[in-house]
Order: sequence, then structure tokens, then C-alpha cells
Amino acid sequence: MVINLSGINSAVTERLRNILGVQTAIEAIPKAIVDTIQPVISADPKPLIKTASVSLIDATAATIFKARKDKNTYIVGCSLSISKDAINNSVNTGIIFNEWGNSNSTKDLIKVRYEPEISSSMHEVLSFAYPVKIEPDKNVTISHSSAISSIKGTGIIRYYEEDII
Repeated sequence: MVINLSGINSAVTERLRNILGVQTAIEAIPKAIVDTIQPVISADPKPLIKTASVSLIDATAATIFKARKDKNTYIVGCSLSISKDAINNSVNTGIIFNEWGNSNSTKDLIKVRYEPEISSSMHEVLSFAYPVKIEPDKNVTISHSSAISSIKGTGIIRYYEEDII
């Protein structure tokens, strides 16, 4: 028996051939298998990843993002850039957030102590294997410790939101 595979996605056909070990030059894919192929639409699509950022110069803190009250917000990654114009003058820089369920206490998403020997910059990027859920209606901020020299910093977060059920 020869089965017409023209109506089936070629990737599906190829996968069937590989899984079943069918050599179509010699034998056809059994009709019972071809007839049971059903298109599937994922009911759980991947979330839309959004980005928020803020840059600050010589300031001690700035808000990168404020979580909405009506959404669950999950951070999937962040990056932090720092540049300084003076040597041997350290700065502590970090991105701070309120973890879900703990609105009265902040946590560091990333924290870096930077003490260059020359005027320079650094950049750190983190991606999380498991998203970090943040408290609704709270800020995610970048902060610098006070320093004598000029400090430029940029904080970026990557996040997605879901409706609260």
C-alpha cells in the first residue's frame, strides 16, 4: 500500500520515518499511523520576555522597574554595568528587589564591589535557570555606595508577567 504524504508536514513525515525506521523507498508508513496524526497547538506558550533599564550618573539609586499590582512578575535575568573615572576608589553596586512573599525585606539580585586600578568599566550578566518572583507593587532598583569619584551605572532586568489567578 502506498500512502500519500503530501498533506503532512515534511518534518513530521521525516520524524515518523526516523522513529519507525521506515525506508520509504522500500516500504510506506502504515496508514493507521498517518491517519492518527493530529495537529497540536501549545496551550502553554512561552512568556513574552520584556526588558527594563535605567542609567545613573553620580546618583546613589534609581528605579529600574516597578512591578504591577495586578500581575505576577518574574525576573529571568539581569545585567549591571559600572564605569569609574578614579583609581583605588571602590564602589559597591547592585540590583535590589523585594522577593515575593517578603515585602518588608530587600534582597540583592546581583551585587558587585568594583575597585579599578585605572579609570575603567565592567559589565556582568546573569541568566537565571529558575525565574525569581518579585513582590507586586514594589520597585527593582540599582544602587551605588557613595564614592568620591564619578560613577556611571546601568541596570537592566529581563522579566515576564502573568495574570494573578
